[in-house]
Amino acid sequence: MRKLIIGLGIMAMLAVLSFGQATNFGSNVINTKDGGSVQYELEGSLPSINDTVKIYTIRNSIVTTESVAEIGSKFGFVNCSPSNADPGTIGMFDGEKHLSVYEKSGAIWYAIPSKMDPVVDMQPNLPDDETAKKIATDFLGSTNCLPQDAKFNEIVADQQITAEKGTDKVIQSYNTTLQVRYQREINGIPVVGPGSKLKVFIGDNNEVVGMFKVWRDVMPDIDIKIKTPEKAYSDLVEGNDIVLPVRADGDKVIIKNVTLGYWMEPADKEQTNVLPVYIFKGDVIDSNGKYSGQYEGYVYATEGGLI
Repeated sequence: MRKLIIGLGIMAMLAVLSFGQATNFGSNVINTKDGGSVQYELEGSLPSINDTVKIYTIRNSIVTTESVAEIGSKFGFVNCSPSNADPGTIGMFDGEKHLSVYEKSGAIWYAIPSKMDPVVDMQPNLPDDETAKKIATDFLGSTNCLPQDAKFNEIVADQQITAEKGTDKVIQSYNTTLQVRYQREINGIPVVGPGSKLKVFIGDNNEVVGMFKVWRDVMPDIDIKIKTPEKAYSDLVEGNDIVLPVRADGDKVIIKNVTLGYWMEPADKEQTNVLPVYIFKGDVIDSNGKYSGQYEGYVYATEGGLI
């Protein structure tokens, strides 16, 4: 089933680990920086996880004007030269298409800006899901941007919505573009974070109007000792070793799934090692006891996020 979003979102496929004996943590309350409080509850049991996990070293690529020109040729850039127009990237622009390659990660951002976020007055001609998957896979193959370990994840539709002024009543909505998204695992563990992205944007008449790829090359390193799930949950509740602070827009968070992942930093940040994190997923409950959204939090699996 195709999902709908307004703008861009972040999704990650999480691996399912076997659960051990139930550990009753009851409920815990943490005070937030703005003076409020969020109550955490654990539904069910914490997973049984090995006490060691392998870390990975990143092979950082060297980004030069020559390498960007070679990449650009695969995206149809001709008669234009790469430049450092934006800090941290080397880019190309031919009047319609834009290409940026991030120097610290080798990430590639390709877009036709006028077609990425169009303003429309009728439904664009978008492909069905199977056709969209084929278009995206073929495009990644032709531009040499399809990693061997990439797995199809989902298709998301970006929407243009017109609502009645002062209300939430939707007058008209159109699916403007499709995002074909891929996911990654390392040794069976999902890779999460802003630095694990591969998505192809498809617009009107099946045209590929954008692509974002940040997919660092890694090699195995040493095995390290990690926290127990119990310690990681305690850190979550107490606000310790949090990888990415997440504001829970509600009074209670019910944690329903806990698993390990590997964290990747954003495209514009240098990263040396891929470290494990605990991923906590669940539901946010408002003051009326009603579901108000999903929760996903990350805690370093090593003390202080260090090796």
